[in-house]
Amino acid sequence: MIGWNKAAGALLGLLCAVAQAEDSPVPDQGAAWLDWQPDQGASLCGGRYVEPAFSPSGLESGAVRVQADKAVGQADLQMQLSGSVQAWQDDWYLTAPLLEYDRTAGQAAAPDGLVARAPGIVVRGEQARYELDTGAMTLTHASWLLHAQHMRGEAGEVESPAPALLRIRDGRLTTCAPPDNDWQLVASEIDLDREQGEGRARHVRLEVRDIPVLYVPWLSFPIDDRRRSGFLYPSFGTSNTGRGMYLAAPYYFNLAPDYDATLYPQYVHGRGLFTELEGRWLGRAASAGTRLGWIAHDSEYARLNPESNARRWGLDVEGRWQWAPEWRSELDLNAVSDDDYLTDLNRNLSIVQSDHLTRRLTTSGNGEDWRLSMELKGFQTVDDSIALSSRPYMTLPRITGSYQIPADERTTFTLAGEYAYFWRDNETLTSTAAINGQRLRWQPQLSRRYASSWGYVEPRVRLDHTDYWLEDAPSGMAAHQGRTVPFAVLDAGIWLDRELDIAGTPYVQSLEPRLFYVWSPAREQSDLPDFDTSVSSFSYSQLFQEDRFSGGDRVGDNNRLTLGVTTRFTRTDTGAEVLRGSLGQILYFEDQTVDLSGSGTTTLGSSSWAGELVWTPNERTDMKVEGQWDPRDSRTEKGATTFSWHDPDYARILNLSHRYLQDDLEQTDVSFVHPVARDVSLLGRWLFELTNHRTIGTLAGMEYTDCCWRVQLVYQRYLKDSSDTSASELDSAVLIRFELRGLGGLGDRFSEALDSQIRHFAARQQTRQTKW
Repeated sequence: MIGWNKAAGALLGLLCAVAQAEDSPVPDQGAAWLDWQPDQGASLCGGRYVEPAFSPSGLESGAVRVQADKAVGQADLQMQLSGSVQAWQDDWYLTAPLLEYDRTAGQAAAPDGLVARAPGIVVRGEQARYELDTGAMTLTHASWLLHAQHMRGEAGEVESPAPALLRIRDGRLTTCAPPDNDWQLVASEIDLDREQGEGRARHVRLEVRDIPVLYVPWLSFPIDDRRRSGFLYPSFGTSNTGRGMYLAAPYYFNLAPDYDATLYPQYVHGRGLFTELEGRWLGRAASAGTRLGWIAHDSEYARLNPESNARRWGLDVEGRWQWAPEWRSELDLNAVSDDDYLTDLNRNLSIVQSDHLTRRLTTSGNGEDWRLSMELKGFQTVDDSIALSSRPYMTLPRITGSYQIPADERTTFTLAGEYAYFWRDNETLTSTAAINGQRLRWQPQLSRRYASSWGYVEPRVRLDHTDYWLEDAPSGMAAHQGRTVPFAVLDAGIWLDRELDIAGTPYVQSLEPRLFYVWSPAREQSDLPDFDTSVSSFSYSQLFQEDRFSGGDRVGDNNRLTLGVTTRFTRTDTGAEVLRGSLGQILYFEDQTVDLSGSGTTTLGSSSWAGELVWTPNERTDMKVEGQWDPRDSRTEKGATTFSWHDPDYARILNLSHRYLQDDLEQTDVSFVHPVARDVSLLGRWLFELTNHRTIGTLAGMEYTDCCWRVQLVYQRYLKDSSDTSASELDSAVLIRFELRGLGGLGDRFSEALDSQIRHFAARQQTRQTKW
């Protein structure tokens, strides 16, 4: 940096032509008031910071430019500048009523006050000292403002070695709008490093309305979106189930740009010290995450289960690797120490509550005309009441693949295959339940497609051949068995469209009728094992599947024709699909004789009608209706309706849904967020089961949002096991989140938990967290 010696000549020349600069007195208020623009309608803050435009010095690095009404003294010794003094050096722009220059000391002093500006920052002090050689300044009885961070404060002394760094002594910090200090951090030392995006403070106390509520000897916090190591804000809550009351104080480790970790030590009332650790790694073509929960001795679990080990743990590992352009691998490993761990303790493991926890390693490749996948898959059953004979098989391994050979532009030969070895512990099983074994399946197919702008016809033939090599088969059952089923399929559709205008908006409406015929003969399959097969759920999309079974142990007999039609309304100006409706039915020409047991007769002249309707009038509203209607009994067999709407800023959210399954289930679900005042919103959910006339879940909460802080309180009641039709007593939990805007929040996983309860809630949190 060029010092004052090189700048003296330029300064003398400028002083000889003193400019009539704009009056820039130092105001009585703090620095924040200099750029504060009141506007009661702008936001909850009642205004906003508007940084004035000012030009950089335009000089070479270190050079100084000065303007003043009056100059007294000698430039090579000492000089006093008064009036409307303005000075520029690098990024700094300074204004003061009086500036005293001492060339010998290489300093400039402002005994009557100084306002210093740089991009994104303004600092004001009653007295100031400026180092001309380094550009560093020290201000006493100072105030400051960071525009982008909405952060301001006062201090006994502020030192700024560079515009990107503030060192504050005996100071306070807040993101509240002036003059309010609803909350503030008061500290003996505060360093704000905008270049690193980090704030650090020592001997810190948090004050709410000038009342101290928390003291910490040291605090590190982010002042932008970059990741930083340090303590996260604590989370707390309570429940009358196994979790009980808990308090957690997480610590975040920013270990490297591509990996980090978070430690969640927490005390759970009645159980003891419980710790969770999460590690994440993100590479250019890979990512991985590991989550571990651990409690050395669970006092409550030991009391309820004296014969069991009170050391409890949970593990969740996920990974994805794209190790070649066509090849990728995925890992999903879940394990827990006991059946009740997820209910009693889990908070951060990404494990879906299920009777069987999945463990899977998959490697797959995709090319222009080929596909190959290799999978190892196992389970941990966490419900001891499930019989061993009803537990799923492991696949060790499963290999699937296909290869396409185009014969010409219309004709394609496809060879698909699968090999799988199925195993489960059969030491205590008997008869067919004890069977383990291998399955090899081949599906060669020949298809020819005729297509034009108005439609298509595609006939295809396929052979489905399966071989079994069985272990521990009961006497009388062959160890090697096979099955071959031919398929003939005809798929045809027509595409029609027209332009139309609805209320001044141009649309294209399409009409897409479709015929889908499938034939396959019945084959005796009652002696074949059932490793992984089930009947596919009936829906509109399932109307156009060749087989009604998923898995490979059963192949259905077919002589049926599907009639379906779809219509779409698409906006021509945006290309957005606004409305889509589909309706279809299957006509059966023969009885179906294959079921999961291997044989049986189902007599149907036709299936139920299946349909769906999707309406998306804009980005904020969507609705979907799907269902099945039986024309023989004139009744609905299955139905689901969902509706969702939200404001552009998610201030209001409304979700409605209804599910119905004939003679089994009927539920309604309502969730919402609604502002009752500018700063107060109510949120709730009610999940009601009409079948058993009972509430299976409720949520009620309130959110108060101020300019610089927000609190959210939620009370939740729910059935621990909604499949138990006799249960009626609801468990309860309380969640709380307190956010100091600009410094993060208390209870950071709050939005993730509520997003599963109220659709769009996580998006609302993200949108409103960044909006001042």
